[in-house]
Amino acid sequence: MNILMLSGDFYPKTSGGARDDWKFARAAAAEGHDVLVYADKVEGSERRERKDGVEIRRPYRMRPENDHLNSPRGQLRRIATTVLLFVRLFLLPLRRDISVVYSTNHALHPVAKVIGLVYRIPVVNYIAYSPSINEDDPSKPKSVFVFERLIFTLFLGDLVLSRTPQVERKVRRLSSAETRLVHGILDMSDVRSVDLTRSPDPGGDEVTQLVYVARLVPIKNPAGALSVLEALPETYHLWLVGDGQERAAVEREVRERGLEDRVELLGELPHQETLRYISAADALVLTSYTEAYPTVVFEALSLRTPVHATPVGILPEIDHDRLALASVDALSEQILSAEPRVETGVDDETLERYSMERFAKATLGALEDVQH
Repeated sequence: MNILMLSGDFYPKTSGGARDDWKFARAAAAEGHDVLVYADKVEGSERRERKDGVEIRRPYRMRPENDHLNSPRGQLRRIATTVLLFVRLFLLPLRRDISVVYSTNHALHPVAKVIGLVYRIPVVNYIAYSPSINEDDPSKPKSVFVFERLIFTLFLGDLVLSRTPQVERKVRRLSSAETRLVHGILDMSDVRSVDLTRSPDPGGDEVTQLVYVARLVPIKNPAGALSVLEALPETYHLWLVGDGQERAAVEREVRERGLEDRVELLGELPHQETLRYISAADALVLTSYTEAYPTVVFEALSLRTPVHATPVGILPEIDHDRLALASVDALSEQILSAEPRVETGVDDETLERYSMERFAKATLGALEDVQH
């Protein structure tokens, strides 16, 4: 197949969406498909490059440097760069054979739709997350929800892929497009290559070590993790892995709650080191208000680390004996009543079930299906 992939965040960015799109593009190229990706220009990235068999072009910067993407200025810039990208891409099918258009970014779905209609090229959309699942979120302007409804109603293609039933139901309500759930998010080689002999010491048998891994931003609710720890006996300690705009607030809360001796703020760590902390902990805690398909949960499960999480995104649909869900207020009681961790090492069955290889295989199958 000759795949034209329209992405927002992409390599070399390291956000969840960027990693997912990059892993899929590499997997498709490794299978022998021709993959051309148009993505957001970020600081330090080349406008044109070829890496791991993937041809990448980044003609424009969609995100303003000093404004949030959902700010008025951010939305105007996104609209402007979308129009510019449409103009640039409109004649591309006349110069290059394209079998299918694969769009993974809300703002680029209209570009994919119009190109598909004009040139009769099948279009597949991937929607990992919908902000309207949580319309009460005060951090998002109402225009974000209006924009999404417009996209879902008018600009989706032949097939829409999603990871969660909530997103799939949203698409079905607003669009006539066929929908399909796809699973998988983990890089199997990353998990299997973790040097577990170098995992950090959680502090001895007298300490029950918890770990929290997320960006320190409001939607991830890092303060919730501190509340959970505060309600537990003093023998429970917490590694806090991640950085972000709430770092100063988290540090202040640690001091105000008197948790300095029980909380270690580790900041943002390399992925392999983060996995070692997850593997070494007695349990992982996730207190997010909203998630779609939280990678860190599946990484923990694949490393045999029990998970105590809020019931967000796909998690209520997951049946796993090491995954327990509860509200933030009930997590401490749930942790206290849980059986102690007894297993270590990699759980190959879980790893393969939620692997990116599985996702890539299902997505490539979908791209092939729409051409028939």
